[in-house]
Amino acid sequence: MAQEVTEIRTPDGMSEMEDEWNGLLADSEENDLFLTSGWMTNWWSNFGSSHELRLIALREDGKLIALAPFILSKRGRVLGWSKLQFLATGPSDHLGIIVRRGHDSAYAAIFKRIEQWKDWDVLELRELWEHGPTLSHLRSAYPTGEMARGASPFVNVSQGYAAFMASLHKNTRHNLVRYWNKMERELHCRFEVGCGPGEAKRCLPLLKELSLRRWDDEGTSPFSQPGVYDFLESSLGQATGERALFHGIWIEDRPIALVLGFRYLDRYLYYIPAYDPAFANFSPGFVLHSKIIQDCTARGITEVDFLRGAENHKFRFNATDRGLVHFRYIRDGPLRRVEAKAREGRFV
Repeated sequence: MAQEVTEIRTPDGMSEMEDEWNGLLADSEENDLFLTSGWMTNWWSNFGSSHELRLIALREDGKLIALAPFILSKRGRVLGWSKLQFLATGPSDHLGIIVRRGHDSAYAAIFKRIEQWKDWDVLELRELWEHGPTLSHLRSAYPTGEMARGASPFVNVSQGYAAFMASLHKNTRHNLVRYWNKMERELHCRFEVGCGPGEAKRCLPLLKELSLRRWDDEGTSPFSQPGVYDFLESSLGQATGERALFHGIWIEDRPIALVLGFRYLDRYLYYIPAYDPAFANFSPGFVLHSKIIQDCTARGITEVDFLRGAENHKFRFNATDRGLVHFRYIRDGPLRRVEAKAREGRFV
C-alpha cells in the first residue's frame, strides 16, 4: 500500500481537513473532545500567533490514517531554543497523536518526519493518557525521554445513580443528604442544568466571576490566564458549545456553585468548577458533584471524567486514577544537553 506523508502549516489547510480529521478521530484509540478539529482550530485562532503550525498527516492509498497535531514554539533571539509541542497545549486535558485503529506503523512514520526537522531542541508532549498508544510508542521511539505523572480521576456510573450512591461510604451519603437539605431549608437553593450555546452565553461570565472570587488570594483560577475566557467564549459559540453542560446550584438568579462540563460520546468531562467561598460551610461543590452524577446517569452517560488534577474532592466519589503523563525528550548533542539544564529545569 502506498503511504504519503504531508505537512499542514497553514490555518486554512487545517480547517479544510475538519471532516476528515473528525472521522479519523472517531476511529482512533485517543478519541476525545480536546483532539477534535473544532477545539484545536479554535485554540489556534486564539493562541497561535506566537507559534508555528506543524501538522503531520499520513495517508494510505489516499485515506487519512494518522494525524499528529504539533506546534513549534521558539524563544530567545541570540541563543534560540525551540520546543515541539502538541497543538492546544494548555487548556486541553488530554492530547495525543491520532492514529486509525490497526495502523500502528504510522507512529514510526511520524517520528521519522519529526527527526527530519532540524529546528527543534526539545520535544515536550503533555497530557498523555498513561496507558494510551501515543505514550507507548513515544517511549519506544525515545527511550531516554523523561516522564512526569499526574492524576486523572474518573468514575464509572454505568450501573446507574442508585447503585453508584450505594457504593459510596455511608458517611459520604449521609453528608450529601444533610448538606443539600440544609441548603434547601436555609438558602432556598435549586439545582439547574443549562445546555448549549445559549446557556453558555448566560453562564460563562458567571462561572468566571465565581472562579476568580474563589481563587482571589491564590491567583490560580483558569480565568486568570490571558486569553482563556476568549478561547472558551468562542469555543462555546461554535460546535463545541453543543456539547456544553452547565450544572449549578442557584439562589434566585445567582449560582453559588457552577461547573462547566462537556458531554462527549457517553462520557462527561468535568472541566471548570467554581463555587462562592461565602457559602463554603454548606459544601455546595461537594453536593454539586452528586447532582452532576445523577444528571449524567439520567442522560445515559456511563463515565464521569474529572480530568487532570488530584484534588481530594474527586476521590470522595470512589474515583479511579487513569493517569496523565508528560513526556520530554532533549535532542542529542552536548551543547543542547548543557543548555537544557539551564533552560528547561526540573521536569514536572
